[in-house]
Amino acid sequence: MQALSGEVMSKHASLQELNFAADELMKASTADQAALIREPLTDINRHWETLHHNIGKKMVRFVIVGTVLRTK
Repeated sequence: MQALSGEVMSKHASLQELNFAADELMKASTADQAALIREPLTDINRHWETLHHNIGKKMVRFVIVGTVLRTK
């Protein structure tokens, strides 16, 4: 679980770069063009947040189960 979490977090910098580049593009775009950029970017960010949240929940369960097993 730790390895997966580490891999996912290493991708966070790439996501931040993508968001920065998209923001720069949207600033230089028309409202219609910006909307075409914003929609898929919003989806990507939503998927990222869901993934991050689910990994956090699984890590908590992993720690709890590990703690319970060690105490038995």
